[in-house]
Formats: sequence, C-alpha cells, structure tokens
Amino acid sequence: MEPDQLKASLIELLGRAQSDQRELLAALSDDERGAIGAAERWSVKDVVLHIAFWKKRQLERLAAAARGETPVELEHYEQVNARVFEEWRERPWQAVIDESERIFDALVAQVREFDPLALADPNRYAWQSGRSLLSSLVGNGFWHPESHVAQCYIDRGDLPRATRMQ
Repeated sequence: MEPDQLKASLIELLGRAQSDQRELLAALSDDERGAIGAAERWSVKDVVLHIAFWKKRQLERLAAAARGETPVELEHYEQVNARVFEEWRERPWQAVIDESERIFDALVAQVREFDPLALADPNRYAWQSGRSLLSSLVGNGFWHPESHVAQCYIDRGDLPRATRMQ
C-alpha cells in the first residue's frame, strides 16, 4: 500500500468508528442519555468519555513522536480508567459529545500531518517497543471504540447490530 493510501485508509477507519458512535448516540432515549453510571457499570456517556480519553492519549503520543520526545507513561490502564471515570463522570451530556468530537477532529488532523512512513515503521520509536504508531492508532482509534459501541448495543438488547459491527 502506498504511504498516502495508508494514511487515507487510517483516517477512513477513524471516521468509521466515530460515525458508529454518532449512530449509537442518535438512537438513545432521553433516559439513556441521562443515565448515571457506576464504576462497575458505565453509562453510554461514560463509555463515550472513556473512548475520548484513550483517543486523546493517542493524540498526545503522536504529538510527542512528532516532537521527537517520549510520551509520559501512565499508570496501569485499569487505574487510568477508574481515575478518568471519577474525574469525568459529572460532565454534562453535550460537553461529553463536544469533547468527543473535538478529540476526534484533532486526532484526524494530527494523522493528516504525520509522515505515513513514520506511522508504519515498528522500529521508529523505541518507546513503542517494536509496535508501529499505526498499530496503536488502529487499536485506540478503531478497534477499542468499536468494541465499546458494540457492547452498548448488546446492553440495549440489539445483538444483531453489535454482531454486524464485530
């Protein structure tokens, strides 16, 4: 695959995940939008914030790579998830949607500016431990969001939609 085609395909995947999330959000009832989650059972709003956080984290990693720096390491992901849940859970619905869209737009803009060969090279950044930035972008920008959105459909009783997504 040509470098520019690779980047275009990545942006298309990121867009597909965001589109699937938007589709889910558009289908929610007022009760689902107003649901208050708990640490052991997140609401859809909590899921959207969780996805946005990890996309933001990926954005920070790309920015560090672009500057030739090593990104700051976070604590174990379970600790991060618990902390982010507590910090972000009181945000209003529209603020959650706005934050998700802002982070998505910033991530796509960052990918557009990034050297596609640097994205695909698994040995380019020692802190990636032999994993390309492309791999982590697909993980945090596509697979991770898609799995959570599919779980939301399962939780809503829409197994056929979740199955099609997976």
